[in-house]
Amino acid sequence: GHDILPSDILATTATLSRITHRSTPGAKILFKDGREQEIAFHELANYTTKLTAESAAAANLLKEVVIYYPWYFCQDNVEIIDTPGLSDDADMTAVTLSALRQCDMVIMLISPLSPFSISESEFLTSQLLDNGIFRILFVVNGIDRCDSLGDIEKLLLLIKGRIKNCIKNWAIQSNNKDYIKQINIQIFGISALQALQAKQVKDINLLAQSCLTNFEYSLTRILQQEREIIRLKITINQLLNSTKEILRNLKKQNRYLELEQANLRKLNQLVSKKISIVRCQKTEVEHLFENTLTSVKAQSQIADRRLHKKLISAVDRVIQSIDINTIEQSDLANKILDTVQSTSSELAHTIQKETQEALLLVWSNIKDFVELFEQSILQITPEITQLGLDTTIYAAAMNIGRSVKLFDPFNQQSINTLSLLFPSNLEVFIFTQPEGIGTTIGAVLGFVLTAGTPIGAAIGGAIGAGVGANVKANKFKEKYQPQVMAEIEKQLNLMNVNQTVDNYISSAFSDLEKLKVSFIKEVMLILDTTQTQLAQKYGKHEAMILNKHKDLKQICSELQNIIHNLQQLSEQISQQGT
Repeated sequence: GHDILPSDILATTATLSRITHRSTPGAKILFKDGREQEIAFHELANYTTKLTAESAAAANLLKEVVIYYPWYFCQDNVEIIDTPGLSDDADMTAVTLSALRQCDMVIMLISPLSPFSISESEFLTSQLLDNGIFRILFVVNGIDRCDSLGDIEKLLLLIKGRIKNCIKNWAIQSNNKDYIKQINIQIFGISALQALQAKQVKDINLLAQSCLTNFEYSLTRILQQEREIIRLKITINQLLNSTKEILRNLKKQNRYLELEQANLRKLNQLVSKKISIVRCQKTEVEHLFENTLTSVKAQSQIADRRLHKKLISAVDRVIQSIDINTIEQSDLANKILDTVQSTSSELAHTIQKETQEALLLVWSNIKDFVELFEQSILQITPEITQLGLDTTIYAAAMNIGRSVKLFDPFNQQSINTLSLLFPSNLEVFIFTQPEGIGTTIGAVLGFVLTAGTPIGAAIGGAIGAGVGANVKANKFKEKYQPQVMAEIEKQLNLMNVNQTVDNYISSAFSDLEKLKVSFIKEVMLILDTTQTQLAQKYGKHEAMILNKHKDLKQICSELQNIIHNLQQLSEQISQQGT
Protein backbone atom coordinates (compact mmCIF):
# COMPACT_ATOMS: atom_id res chain seq x y z
CA GLY A 1 0.00 0.00 0.00
CA HIS A 2 2.94 2.35 -0.42
CA ASP A 3 2.81 5.15 -2.97
CA ILE A 4 6.21 4.54 -4.58
CA LEU A 5 6.00 5.34 -8.30
CA PRO A 6 4.51 8.71 -9.28
CA SER A 7 1.13 8.81 -10.99
CA ASP A 8 -0.93 11.43 -12.81
CA ILE A 9 -4.01 11.68 -15.00
CA LEU A 10 -1.69 12.43 -17.97
CA ALA A 11 1.20 10.33 -19.28
CA THR A 12 3.75 10.56 -16.50
CA THR A 13 6.43 7.85 -16.63
CA ALA A 14 9.46 8.98 -18.65
CA THR A 15 11.76 5.99 -18.26
CA LEU A 16 11.82 2.25 -17.63
CA SER A 17 11.18 1.18 -14.03
CA ARG A 18 12.20 -2.32 -12.99
CA ILE A 19 10.60 -3.62 -9.73
CA THR A 20 12.56 -6.46 -8.15
CA HIS A 21 12.51 -8.27 -4.81
CA ARG A 22 14.79 -7.28 -1.93
CA SER A 23 14.24 -7.48 1.82
CA THR A 24 15.16 -3.81 2.28
CA PRO A 25 13.32 -1.28 0.16
CA GLY A 26 15.31 1.15 -1.96
CA ALA A 27 15.87 2.55 -5.40
CA LYS A 28 18.80 2.92 -7.82
CA ILE A 29 19.07 4.88 -11.03
CA LEU A 30 21.18 3.61 -13.93
CA PHE A 31 22.52 6.27 -16.29
CA LYS A 32 23.10 5.76 -19.99
CA ASP A 33 26.80 6.51 -19.51
CA GLY A 34 27.15 3.56 -17.09
CA ARG A 35 26.95 5.45 -13.79
CA GLU A 36 24.72 4.21 -10.95
CA GLN A 37 23.23 6.12 -8.02
CA GLU A 38 21.18 5.03 -5.00
CA ILE A 39 18.21 7.34 -4.21
CA ALA A 40 15.26 7.45 -1.83
CA PHE A 41 11.70 6.66 -2.92
CA HIS A 42 10.57 10.25 -2.56
CA GLU A 43 13.26 11.29 -5.09
CA LEU A 44 11.94 9.04 -7.87
CA ALA A 45 9.66 11.76 -9.21
CA ASN A 46 12.71 13.89 -9.94
CA TYR A 47 14.08 11.25 -12.37
CA THR A 48 11.27 9.09 -13.70
CA THR A 49 8.64 11.62 -14.79
CA LYS A 50 8.25 14.37 -17.32
CA LEU A 51 5.94 16.45 -15.16
CA THR A 52 8.51 19.25 -15.06
CA ALA A 53 11.21 20.38 -17.47
CA GLU A 54 13.89 19.48 -14.93
CA SER A 55 12.62 15.95 -14.33
CA ALA A 56 12.16 15.35 -18.08
CA ALA A 57 15.78 16.46 -18.68
CA ALA A 58 17.00 14.18 -15.89
CA ALA A 59 14.97 11.23 -17.21
CA ASN A 60 16.55 11.70 -20.62
CA LEU A 61 19.93 10.79 -19.11
CA LEU A 62 18.67 7.53 -17.56
CA LYS A 63 18.77 4.00 -18.87
CA GLU A 64 16.34 2.68 -16.27
CA VAL A 65 15.30 2.82 -12.60
CA VAL A 66 15.54 -0.24 -10.33
CA ILE A 67 13.12 -0.34 -7.40
CA TYR A 68 13.82 -2.83 -4.59
CA TYR A 69 10.86 -3.91 -2.50
CA PRO A 70 9.93 -7.00 -0.46
CA TRP A 71 6.84 -7.64 -2.60
CA TYR A 72 5.71 -11.24 -2.69
CA PHE A 73 4.86 -11.06 -6.38
CA CYS A 74 8.54 -10.50 -7.13
CA GLN A 75 9.88 -13.50 -5.26
CA ASP A 76 11.73 -16.27 -7.08
CA ASN A 77 13.48 -13.90 -9.53
CA VAL A 78 10.29 -12.35 -10.83
CA GLU A 79 10.63 -8.79 -12.03
CA ILE A 80 7.86 -6.38 -12.94
CA ILE A 81 8.76 -3.76 -15.55
CA ASP A 82 6.77 -0.56 -15.63
CA THR A 83 7.14 0.96 -19.10
CA PRO A 84 6.41 4.51 -20.29
CA GLY A 85 3.76 3.04 -22.56
CA LEU A 86 2.92 4.01 -26.15
CA SER A 87 2.62 7.71 -26.71
CA ASP A 88 3.38 10.50 -29.11
CA ASP A 89 6.93 10.51 -27.75
CA ALA A 90 8.98 8.27 -30.07
CA ASP A 91 11.72 7.75 -27.49
CA MET A 92 9.27 6.53 -24.84
CA THR A 93 7.62 4.19 -27.34
CA ALA A 94 11.04 2.77 -28.24
CA VAL A 95 11.80 2.13 -24.55
CA THR A 96 8.52 0.25 -24.16
CA LEU A 97 9.06 -1.89 -27.24
CA SER A 98 12.61 -2.80 -26.21
CA ALA A 99 11.36 -3.95 -22.79
CA LEU A 100 8.92 -6.39 -24.38
CA ARG A 101 11.81 -8.57 -25.55
CA GLN A 102 12.64 -9.28 -21.90
CA CYS A 103 9.11 -10.24 -20.85
CA ASP A 104 7.43 -13.60 -20.35
CA MET A 105 4.00 -12.15 -19.65
CA VAL A 106 2.41 -8.77 -20.26
CA ILE A 107 -0.13 -6.86 -18.19
CA MET A 108 -1.80 -4.53 -20.65
CA LEU A 109 -3.53 -1.54 -19.09
CA ILE A 110 -6.64 -0.19 -20.82
CA SER A 111 -8.46 3.03 -20.07
CA PRO A 112 -12.27 2.87 -19.73
CA LEU A 113 -12.38 6.27 -21.40
CA SER A 114 -10.85 4.78 -24.54
CA PRO A 115 -11.83 1.10 -24.44
CA PHE A 116 -9.21 -0.80 -26.53
CA SER A 117 -8.33 1.86 -29.09
CA ILE A 118 -6.83 1.32 -32.55
CA SER A 119 -3.31 2.00 -31.26
CA GLU A 120 -3.79 -0.62 -28.53
CA SER A 121 -5.07 -3.08 -31.13
CA GLU A 122 -1.97 -2.54 -33.28
CA PHE A 123 0.28 -2.89 -30.22
CA LEU A 124 -1.39 -6.19 -29.28
CA THR A 125 -0.92 -7.74 -32.72
CA SER A 126 2.39 -6.30 -33.95
CA GLN A 127 4.33 -6.14 -30.69
CA LEU A 128 2.90 -8.99 -28.60
CA LEU A 129 1.24 -11.67 -30.74
CA ASP A 130 3.75 -11.36 -33.61
CA ASN A 131 6.55 -11.90 -31.08
CA GLY A 132 4.99 -15.00 -29.55
CA ILE A 133 3.74 -13.32 -26.35
CA PHE A 134 0.33 -14.92 -25.85
CA ARG A 135 0.07 -14.74 -22.04
CA ILE A 136 -1.53 -11.37 -21.58
CA LEU A 137 -3.62 -10.05 -18.74
CA PHE A 138 -5.86 -7.19 -19.85
CA VAL A 139 -6.48 -4.78 -16.97
CA VAL A 140 -9.09 -2.04 -17.31
CA ASN A 141 -8.03 0.50 -14.69
CA GLY A 142 -10.47 3.17 -13.50
CA ILE A 143 -13.74 1.28 -13.21
CA ASP A 144 -14.63 3.61 -10.30
CA ARG A 145 -15.55 6.07 -13.04
CA CYS A 146 -18.51 3.82 -13.98
CA ASP A 147 -21.83 4.57 -12.37
CA SER A 148 -22.88 0.97 -11.64
CA LEU A 149 -21.81 -2.66 -11.72
CA GLY A 150 -23.98 -3.06 -14.82
CA ASP A 151 -21.93 -0.40 -16.60
CA ILE A 152 -18.73 -2.14 -15.57
CA GLU A 153 -19.97 -5.45 -17.01
CA LYS A 154 -21.01 -3.78 -20.26
CA LEU A 155 -17.61 -2.09 -20.51
CA LEU A 156 -15.69 -5.32 -19.91
CA LEU A 157 -17.85 -7.22 -22.43
CA LEU A 158 -17.28 -4.49 -25.03
CA ILE A 159 -13.52 -4.59 -24.54
CA LYS A 160 -13.41 -8.39 -24.52
CA GLY A 161 -15.34 -8.49 -27.79
CA ARG A 162 -12.95 -6.02 -29.42
CA ILE A 163 -9.92 -7.97 -28.21
CA LYS A 164 -11.40 -11.24 -29.45
CA ASN A 165 -12.09 -9.80 -32.92
CA CYS A 166 -8.61 -8.29 -33.03
CA ILE A 167 -6.99 -11.65 -32.25
CA LYS A 168 -9.21 -13.47 -34.74
CA ASN A 169 -8.35 -11.05 -37.55
CA TRP A 170 -4.65 -11.30 -36.71
CA ALA A 171 -4.80 -15.11 -36.80
CA ILE A 172 -6.51 -15.08 -40.21
CA GLN A 173 -4.25 -12.45 -41.79
CA SER A 174 -1.03 -13.98 -40.47
CA ASN A 175 -2.16 -17.57 -41.08
CA ASN A 176 -1.82 -18.38 -37.37
CA LYS A 177 -5.22 -19.92 -36.70
CA ASP A 178 -3.63 -22.66 -34.57
CA TYR A 179 -2.61 -20.06 -32.02
CA ILE A 180 -6.13 -18.89 -31.25
CA LYS A 181 -6.74 -21.74 -28.80
CA GLN A 182 -3.53 -20.86 -26.97
CA ILE A 183 -4.72 -17.34 -26.24
CA ASN A 184 -6.86 -17.21 -23.12
CA ILE A 185 -8.42 -13.76 -22.96
CA GLN A 186 -8.55 -12.66 -19.32
CA ILE A 187 -9.89 -9.19 -18.56
CA PHE A 188 -9.91 -7.62 -15.12
CA GLY A 189 -11.66 -4.43 -14.22
CA ILE A 190 -9.99 -2.68 -11.26
CA SER A 191 -9.65 0.64 -9.58
CA ALA A 192 -6.01 1.07 -8.63
CA LEU A 193 -6.83 4.26 -6.77
CA GLN A 194 -9.44 2.58 -4.58
CA ALA A 195 -7.11 -0.39 -4.00
CA LEU A 196 -4.27 1.90 -2.89
CA GLN A 197 -6.55 3.85 -0.58
CA ALA A 198 -8.02 0.63 0.83
CA LYS A 199 -4.61 -0.85 1.60
CA GLN A 200 -3.38 2.35 3.14
CA VAL A 201 -6.33 2.49 5.61
CA LYS A 202 -6.90 -1.29 5.64
CA ASP A 203 -10.47 -0.92 4.34
CA ILE A 204 -11.54 -4.44 3.29
CA ASN A 205 -14.83 -3.28 1.73
CA LEU A 206 -13.11 -0.64 -0.36
CA LEU A 207 -10.51 -3.21 -1.42
CA ALA A 208 -13.28 -5.58 -2.51
CA GLN A 209 -14.96 -2.73 -4.37
CA SER A 210 -11.70 -2.05 -6.24
CA CYS A 211 -11.78 -5.68 -7.57
CA LEU A 212 -7.97 -5.86 -7.20
CA THR A 213 -8.09 -9.13 -5.26
CA ASN A 214 -9.39 -11.03 -8.31
CA PHE A 215 -6.47 -9.78 -10.36
CA GLU A 216 -3.95 -10.52 -7.59
CA TYR A 217 -5.25 -14.05 -7.20
CA SER A 218 -4.94 -14.78 -10.94
CA LEU A 219 -1.49 -13.23 -11.04
CA THR A 220 -0.36 -15.28 -8.04
CA ARG A 221 -1.65 -18.50 -9.57
CA ILE A 222 0.10 -17.73 -12.85
CA LEU A 223 3.39 -16.98 -11.13
CA GLN A 224 3.23 -20.06 -8.94
CA GLN A 225 1.79 -22.63 -11.30
CA GLU A 226 2.18 -21.47 -14.90
CA ARG A 227 5.40 -19.52 -14.85
CA GLU A 228 7.68 -22.18 -16.32
CA ILE A 229 5.03 -23.30 -18.77
CA ILE A 230 4.55 -19.71 -19.91
CA ARG A 231 8.28 -19.23 -20.41
CA LEU A 232 8.51 -22.50 -22.32
CA LYS A 233 5.53 -21.64 -24.47
CA ILE A 234 6.93 -18.20 -25.20
CA THR A 235 10.20 -19.81 -26.25
CA ILE A 236 8.32 -22.27 -28.45
CA ASN A 237 6.18 -19.51 -29.93
CA GLN A 238 9.21 -17.40 -30.62
CA LEU A 239 10.85 -20.36 -32.30
CA LEU A 240 7.70 -20.94 -34.29
CA ASN A 241 7.53 -17.31 -35.35
CA SER A 242 11.20 -17.28 -36.25
CA THR A 243 10.86 -20.52 -38.18
CA LYS A 244 7.78 -19.27 -40.00
CA GLU A 245 9.56 -16.01 -40.81
CA ILE A 246 12.49 -17.97 -42.19
CA LEU A 247 10.06 -20.09 -44.18
CA ARG A 248 8.34 -16.98 -45.54
CA ASN A 249 11.69 -15.52 -46.54
CA LEU A 250 12.67 -18.78 -48.21
CA LYS A 251 9.41 -18.79 -50.13
CA LYS A 252 10.07 -15.21 -51.16
CA GLN A 253 13.53 -16.23 -52.27
CA ASN A 254 12.01 -19.13 -54.17
CA ARG A 255 9.57 -16.77 -55.90
CA TYR A 256 12.46 -14.45 -56.68
CA LEU A 257 14.33 -17.36 -58.25
CA GLU A 258 11.25 -18.24 -60.29
CA LEU A 259 10.97 -14.62 -61.37
CA GLU A 260 14.66 -14.53 -62.20
CA GLN A 261 14.30 -17.75 -64.16
CA ALA A 262 11.29 -16.38 -66.05
CA ASN A 263 13.14 -13.15 -66.72
CA LEU A 264 16.18 -15.05 -67.98
CA ARG A 265 13.94 -17.17 -70.19
CA LYS A 266 12.29 -14.02 -71.50
CA LEU A 267 15.67 -12.42 -72.22
CA ASN A 268 16.84 -15.58 -73.95
CA GLN A 269 13.72 -15.70 -76.10
CA LEU A 270 13.94 -12.01 -76.94
CA VAL A 271 17.59 -12.18 -77.99
CA SER A 272 17.05 -15.46 -79.86
CA LYS A 273 14.06 -13.99 -81.70
CA LYS A 274 16.05 -10.94 -82.79
CA ILE A 275 18.94 -13.15 -83.90
CA SER A 276 16.53 -15.37 -85.83
CA ILE A 277 15.07 -12.32 -87.62
CA VAL A 278 18.56 -11.12 -88.56
CA ARG A 279 19.48 -14.60 -89.81
CA CYS A 280 16.36 -14.77 -91.99
CA GLN A 281 17.02 -11.31 -93.38
CA LYS A 282 20.65 -12.26 -94.06
CA THR A 283 19.48 -15.28 -96.04
CA GLU A 284 17.05 -13.12 -98.03
CA VAL A 285 19.80 -10.60 -98.79
CA GLU A 286 22.15 -13.31 -100.00
CA HIS A 287 19.43 -14.87 -102.16
CA LEU A 288 18.44 -11.52 -103.65
CA PHE A 289 22.06 -10.63 -104.38
CA GLU A 290 22.78 -13.96 -106.04
CA ASN A 291 19.48 -14.05 -107.95
CA THR A 292 19.86 -10.48 -109.13
CA LEU A 293 23.47 -11.00 -110.20
CA THR A 294 22.53 -14.26 -111.90
CA SER A 295 19.63 -12.57 -113.68
CA VAL A 296 21.78 -9.68 -114.86
CA LYS A 297 24.59 -11.98 -115.96
CA ALA A 298 22.08 -14.13 -117.81
CA GLN A 299 21.59 -11.13 -120.09
CA SER A 300 25.32 -11.13 -120.78
CA GLN A 301 25.01 -14.58 -122.31
CA ILE A 302 22.71 -13.22 -124.99
CA ALA A 303 24.34 -9.82 -125.37
CA ASP A 304 25.93 -10.81 -128.70
CA ARG A 305 22.56 -11.92 -130.06
CA ARG A 306 20.90 -8.73 -128.87
CA LEU A 307 23.64 -6.66 -130.49
CA HIS A 308 23.61 -8.76 -133.69
CA LYS A 309 19.88 -8.39 -134.04
CA LYS A 310 19.98 -4.63 -133.51
CA LEU A 311 22.93 -4.19 -135.89
CA ILE A 312 21.36 -6.23 -138.67
CA SER A 313 18.15 -4.23 -138.43
CA ALA A 314 19.91 -0.88 -138.27
CA VAL A 315 22.36 -1.60 -141.13
CA ASP A 316 19.57 -2.95 -143.31
CA ARG A 317 17.65 0.28 -142.83
CA VAL A 318 20.70 2.31 -143.80
CA ILE A 319 21.49 0.26 -146.91
CA GLN A 320 17.91 0.28 -148.08
CA SER A 321 17.55 3.99 -147.54
CA ILE A 322 20.64 5.23 -149.44
CA ASP A 323 20.72 6.50 -153.03
CA ILE A 324 23.33 4.26 -154.55
CA ASN A 325 23.68 6.53 -157.58
CA THR A 326 24.95 9.50 -155.61
CA ILE A 327 27.15 8.03 -152.92
CA GLU A 328 30.61 6.69 -152.95
CA GLN A 329 31.38 3.43 -151.19
CA SER A 330 33.63 5.16 -148.64
CA ASP A 331 30.76 7.42 -147.69
CA LEU A 332 28.49 4.45 -147.49
CA ALA A 333 31.04 2.68 -145.31
CA ASN A 334 31.08 5.71 -143.03
CA LYS A 335 27.31 5.62 -142.71
CA ILE A 336 27.39 1.91 -141.98
CA LEU A 337 30.16 2.35 -139.38
CA ASP A 338 28.32 5.26 -137.72
CA THR A 339 25.16 3.20 -137.56
CA VAL A 340 26.99 0.20 -136.13
CA GLN A 341 28.74 2.35 -133.49
CA SER A 342 25.61 4.24 -132.45
CA THR A 343 23.60 1.02 -132.24
CA SER A 344 26.35 -0.62 -130.18
CA SER A 345 26.53 2.43 -127.87
CA GLU A 346 22.77 2.37 -127.36
CA LEU A 347 22.84 -1.27 -126.34
CA ALA A 348 25.85 -0.67 -124.06
CA HIS A 349 23.97 2.21 -122.42
CA THR A 350 20.90 -0.01 -121.99
CA ILE A 351 22.97 -2.77 -120.37
CA GLN A 352 24.68 -0.23 -118.10
CA LYS A 353 21.29 1.12 -117.03
CA GLU A 354 19.93 -2.37 -116.36
CA THR A 355 23.04 -3.22 -114.36
CA GLN A 356 22.81 0.00 -112.37
CA GLU A 357 19.13 -0.60 -111.57
CA ALA A 358 19.95 -4.12 -110.38
CA LEU A 359 22.86 -2.76 -108.33
CA LEU A 360 20.58 -0.16 -106.76
CA LEU A 361 18.03 -2.84 -105.85
CA VAL A 362 20.66 -5.04 -104.22
CA TRP A 363 22.31 -2.12 -102.42
CA SER A 364 18.96 -0.93 -101.04
CA ASN A 365 18.25 -4.41 -99.75
CA ILE A 366 21.68 -4.75 -98.16
CA LYS A 367 21.31 -1.27 -96.63
CA ASP A 368 17.95 -2.30 -95.15
CA PHE A 369 19.63 -5.39 -93.73
CA VAL A 370 22.36 -3.23 -92.18
CA GLU A 371 19.74 -0.99 -90.57
CA LEU A 372 17.78 -4.01 -89.33
CA PHE A 373 20.95 -5.42 -87.80
CA GLU A 374 21.81 -2.10 -86.15
CA GLN A 375 18.30 -1.75 -84.74
CA SER A 376 18.31 -5.33 -83.49
CA ILE A 377 21.68 -4.88 -81.80
CA LEU A 378 20.51 -1.61 -80.26
CA GLN A 379 17.36 -3.30 -78.94
CA ILE A 380 19.11 -6.31 -77.42
CA THR A 381 22.22 -4.52 -76.11
CA PRO A 382 20.61 -3.87 -72.66
CA GLU A 383 19.69 -7.55 -72.40
CA ILE A 384 23.12 -8.63 -73.67
CA THR A 385 24.79 -6.33 -71.13
CA GLN A 386 22.45 -7.53 -68.37
CA LEU A 387 23.43 -11.11 -69.15
CA GLY A 388 27.12 -10.16 -69.10
CA LEU A 389 27.77 -11.15 -72.72
CA ASP A 390 30.56 -9.69 -74.89
CA THR A 391 29.53 -6.59 -76.87
CA THR A 392 32.98 -5.58 -78.14
CA ILE A 393 32.55 -7.78 -81.21
CA TYR A 394 29.91 -5.39 -82.60
CA ALA A 395 32.40 -2.67 -83.64
CA ALA A 396 33.69 -4.28 -86.85
CA ALA A 397 30.20 -4.98 -88.19
CA MET A 398 29.09 -1.44 -87.35
CA ASN A 399 32.04 0.04 -89.29
CA ILE A 400 31.33 -2.10 -92.35
CA GLY A 401 27.66 -1.23 -92.05
CA ARG A 402 28.52 2.47 -92.26
CA SER A 403 30.54 1.77 -95.42
CA VAL A 404 27.56 -0.04 -96.95
CA LYS A 405 25.28 2.93 -96.25
CA LEU A 406 27.82 5.35 -97.74
CA PHE A 407 28.15 3.21 -100.88
CA ASP A 408 26.91 5.07 -104.01
CA PRO A 409 25.77 2.78 -106.81
CA PHE A 410 25.47 5.83 -109.17
CA ASN A 411 28.98 7.12 -108.66
CA GLN A 412 31.47 4.29 -108.79
CA GLN A 413 34.76 5.54 -110.16
CA SER A 414 36.15 2.02 -110.11
CA ILE A 415 33.62 0.83 -112.71
CA ASN A 416 34.62 1.38 -116.34
CA THR A 417 32.11 2.41 -118.94
CA LEU A 418 30.83 -0.50 -120.97
CA SER A 419 32.11 -0.30 -124.56
CA LEU A 420 30.73 -2.44 -127.41
CA LEU A 421 32.14 -0.29 -130.24
CA PHE A 422 33.50 -1.82 -133.46
CA PRO A 423 37.02 -0.99 -134.63
CA SER A 424 36.83 2.60 -136.00
CA ASN A 425 38.09 1.57 -139.42
CA LEU A 426 35.71 2.11 -142.30
CA GLU A 427 37.78 -0.23 -144.52
CA VAL A 428 36.02 -3.12 -142.92
CA PHE A 429 32.88 -2.09 -144.81
CA ILE A 430 34.66 -1.53 -148.21
CA PHE A 431 34.72 -4.77 -150.17
CA THR A 432 36.34 -6.00 -153.43
CA GLN A 433 34.03 -6.57 -156.36
CA PRO A 434 35.42 -9.11 -158.84
CA GLU A 435 32.49 -8.94 -161.21
CA GLY A 436 31.91 -5.17 -161.28
CA ILE A 437 28.43 -3.70 -161.31
CA GLY A 438 28.19 -0.32 -162.85
CA THR A 439 29.09 2.35 -165.33
CA THR A 440 30.29 5.55 -163.81
CA ILE A 441 28.64 4.44 -160.63
CA GLY A 442 31.09 1.56 -160.41
CA ALA A 443 33.95 3.90 -161.12
CA VAL A 444 32.81 6.37 -158.49
CA LEU A 445 32.43 3.60 -155.90
CA GLY A 446 36.07 2.77 -156.43
CA PHE A 447 36.05 -0.88 -155.69
CA VAL A 448 39.40 -2.27 -154.77
CA LEU A 449 40.61 -5.75 -155.60
CA THR A 450 42.01 -7.90 -152.92
CA ALA A 451 45.48 -7.32 -154.31
CA GLY A 452 44.83 -3.61 -154.15
CA THR A 453 44.68 -2.95 -157.98
CA PRO A 454 42.08 -0.33 -158.95
CA ILE A 455 39.84 -1.77 -161.65
CA GLY A 456 36.56 -0.14 -160.70
CA ALA A 457 36.39 2.40 -163.45
CA ALA A 458 36.89 -0.04 -166.30
CA ILE A 459 34.50 -2.62 -164.92
CA GLY A 460 31.93 -0.02 -164.02
CA GLY A 461 32.10 1.50 -167.48
CA ALA A 462 31.62 -1.82 -169.16
CA ILE A 463 28.67 -2.77 -167.00
CA GLY A 464 27.08 0.63 -167.04
CA ALA A 465 26.86 0.63 -170.79
CA GLY A 466 24.27 -2.15 -170.80
CA VAL A 467 22.28 -1.90 -167.55
CA GLY A 468 19.97 0.79 -166.28
CA ALA A 469 20.76 2.79 -163.19
CA ASN A 470 18.09 1.18 -160.94
CA VAL A 471 19.12 -2.30 -161.85
CA LYS A 472 22.68 -1.46 -161.13
CA ALA A 473 21.79 -0.03 -157.71
CA ASN A 474 19.76 -3.09 -156.75
CA LYS A 475 22.52 -5.37 -157.85
CA PHE A 476 24.96 -3.44 -155.74
CA LYS A 477 22.77 -3.68 -152.63
CA GLU A 478 22.24 -7.38 -153.18
CA LYS A 479 25.99 -7.92 -153.25
CA TYR A 480 26.93 -5.34 -150.59
CA GLN A 481 24.42 -6.18 -147.85
CA PRO A 482 25.49 -9.84 -147.31
CA GLN A 483 29.09 -8.76 -147.19
CA VAL A 484 28.31 -6.13 -144.52
CA MET A 485 26.34 -8.67 -142.48
CA ALA A 486 29.14 -11.17 -142.72
CA GLU A 487 31.63 -8.54 -141.56
CA ILE A 488 29.41 -7.65 -138.60
CA GLU A 489 29.26 -11.27 -137.54
CA LYS A 490 33.01 -11.54 -137.96
CA GLN A 491 33.61 -8.49 -135.79
CA LEU A 492 31.15 -9.69 -133.16
CA ASN A 493 33.04 -12.95 -132.90
CA LEU A 494 36.31 -11.07 -132.54
CA MET A 495 34.90 -8.72 -129.91
CA ASN A 496 33.60 -11.52 -127.64
CA VAL A 497 30.62 -9.38 -126.58
CA ASN A 498 29.26 -11.78 -123.98
CA GLN A 499 32.53 -11.90 -122.06
CA THR A 500 32.87 -8.11 -122.21
CA VAL A 501 29.38 -7.63 -120.76
CA ASP A 502 29.98 -10.31 -118.11
CA ASN A 503 33.23 -8.64 -117.06
CA TYR A 504 31.49 -5.29 -116.83
CA ILE A 505 28.68 -6.66 -114.64
CA SER A 506 31.14 -8.47 -112.37
CA SER A 507 33.17 -5.29 -112.02
CA ALA A 508 30.04 -3.25 -111.24
CA PHE A 509 28.99 -5.63 -108.46
CA SER A 510 32.47 -6.37 -107.08
CA ASP A 511 32.81 -3.53 -104.52
CA LEU A 512 29.32 -4.01 -103.14
CA GLU A 513 29.81 -7.76 -103.07
CA LYS A 514 33.00 -7.33 -101.04
CA LEU A 515 31.16 -5.12 -98.55
CA LYS A 516 28.29 -7.57 -98.43
CA VAL A 517 30.55 -10.57 -97.82
CA SER A 518 32.56 -8.72 -95.14
CA PHE A 519 29.47 -7.46 -93.38
CA ILE A 520 27.69 -10.80 -93.40
CA LYS A 521 30.86 -12.49 -92.16
CA GLU A 522 31.01 -10.13 -89.16
CA VAL A 523 27.26 -10.44 -88.58
CA MET A 524 27.44 -14.22 -88.56
CA LEU A 525 30.38 -14.06 -86.15
CA ILE A 526 28.30 -11.85 -83.84
CA LEU A 527 25.19 -14.01 -84.12
CA ASP A 528 27.06 -17.28 -83.60
CA THR A 529 29.13 -15.91 -80.72
CA THR A 530 26.12 -14.30 -79.04
CA GLN A 531 24.02 -17.43 -79.34
CA THR A 532 26.86 -19.60 -78.04
CA GLN A 533 27.45 -17.29 -75.08
CA LEU A 534 23.72 -17.03 -74.47
CA ALA A 535 23.28 -20.79 -74.51
CA GLN A 536 26.19 -21.25 -72.10
CA LYS A 537 24.98 -18.46 -69.82
CA TYR A 538 21.38 -19.67 -69.89
CA GLY A 539 22.35 -23.29 -69.30
CA LYS A 540 24.69 -22.41 -66.44
CA HIS A 541 22.18 -20.07 -64.83
CA GLU A 542 19.33 -22.52 -65.33
CA ALA A 543 21.34 -25.26 -63.63
CA MET A 544 22.21 -22.92 -60.76
CA ILE A 545 18.56 -21.92 -60.30
CA LEU A 546 17.44 -25.55 -60.38
CA ASN A 547 20.01 -26.42 -57.71
CA LYS A 548 18.85 -23.49 -55.58
CA HIS A 549 15.25 -24.59 -56.04
CA LYS A 550 16.21 -28.06 -54.92
CA ASP A 551 18.08 -26.76 -51.86
CA LEU A 552 15.26 -24.39 -50.92
CA LYS A 553 12.70 -27.15 -51.31
CA GLN A 554 14.71 -29.37 -48.97
CA ILE A 555 15.13 -26.59 -46.40
CA CYS A 556 11.44 -25.70 -46.58
CA SER A 557 10.51 -29.33 -46.04
CA GLU A 558 12.74 -29.50 -42.96
CA LEU A 559 11.32 -26.23 -41.63
CA GLN A 560 7.79 -27.55 -42.11
CA ASN A 561 8.72 -30.57 -39.99
CA ILE A 562 10.19 -28.28 -37.32
CA ILE A 563 7.02 -26.17 -37.30
CA HIS A 564 4.87 -29.28 -37.03
CA ASN A 565 6.92 -30.62 -34.11
CA LEU A 566 6.87 -27.25 -32.33
CA GLN A 567 3.11 -26.98 -32.73
CA GLN A 568 2.64 -30.45 -31.32
CA LEU A 569 4.91 -29.60 -28.40
CA SER A 570 3.01 -26.36 -27.79
CA GLU A 571 -0.31 -28.25 -27.75
CA GLN A 572 1.07 -30.81 -25.31
CA ILE A 573 2.30 -28.06 -22.98
CA SER A 574 -1.06 -26.30 -23.20
CA GLN A 575 -2.84 -29.54 -22.26
CA GLN A 576 -0.52 -30.04 -19.28
CA GLY A 577 -1.11 -26.46 -18.20
CA THR A 578 -4.83 -27.00 -18.08
